[in-house]
Amino acid sequence: MLWIGALAVGLAAVCHAQNADSLKRYFEGKHVTVKMDMPGTHHGVDVHLERDGRVDMSSYSSRLKQFGVSIREGDRVMITLIKVNKKNIEFQLAGGGFGAMGDMSGLPSVPSTTVSKSDRERRLEKDLGPAPEAEKRRIREDLDRERRNRQSDERVLRARSESIRADRQRLEFEKRRTGGSRFNIWFPEGRLLEAVPSPEAIMTALAEQADFSEVGRRPAAKSLASRQELPQPSGGQIRRGMSEREVHAALGRPVSRKEARQGDLATVTERFDSGDSVTDVTYVGGVVVKFATASK
Repeated sequence: MLWIGALAVGLAAVCHAQNADSLKRYFEGKHVTVKMDMPGTHHGVDVHLERDGRVDMSSYSSRLKQFGVSIREGDRVMITLIKVNKKNIEFQLAGGGFGAMGDMSGLPSVPSTTVSKSDRERRLEKDLGPAPEAEKRRIREDLDRERRNRQSDERVLRARSESIRADRQRLEFEKRRTGGSRFNIWFPEGRLLEAVPSPEAIMTALAEQADFSEVGRRPAAKSLASRQELPQPSGGQIRRGMSEREVHAALGRPVSRKEARQGDLATVTERFDSGDSVTDVTYVGGVVVKFATASK
């Protein structure tokens, strides 16, 4: 049926967005230690999963030579942005790298070094051809004088332009040195449209390029007192689109939890026991897609 297809597409879009948001919540603001020098550009380092997670060494070497190093091997840096695109995931570090849209606009502009001909120079050139031979010598002298003046103005502009260009290069170098970098994790065609990888999958993909031991730390287990402060079941109604937290607030703690796959979608099914009945709730991407209650 058409509505089933539309529902599947809608759920896939919701799950895609929510899984992308879960990556942002998991990583952003955390710190990693890089295992390689990172180029000072927003193009960063390309990591291709279809090549077993290998770095594109050709582009990597070229970017290091062209843009220098912004993050050194062994540096501990913050993950500032996770962005899921159609074909890759941007794993931005310490600002993501200089050179993105708007970055170059902050640099000084290098002026043109060309001076246009004056009206007098153009008029003398025009008069030179039909002028009598007796006047051509005078016109040529005037014309040479106008050209020398223009060339002198151009030399002044070139000197000023070189000074500004040198200042621009120094400023750009400094911004690239402090602007961070990024990993671009490239996926096979269509993979990211099917499912967004888990944080664990991302850390596995970048295991050779970064140390995630600090990201992987979990907070200490809550004390018994803090566990007792959790909200008690409210007995509220369950509906599609609710989050796991909302379901737990309504039904309490699940008595069981099972993970499975339905095609390309990862599902989680939790069972809740209210005493005289059991309720099974199925989530995709942390959102309720199906539930059923049965009497014991």
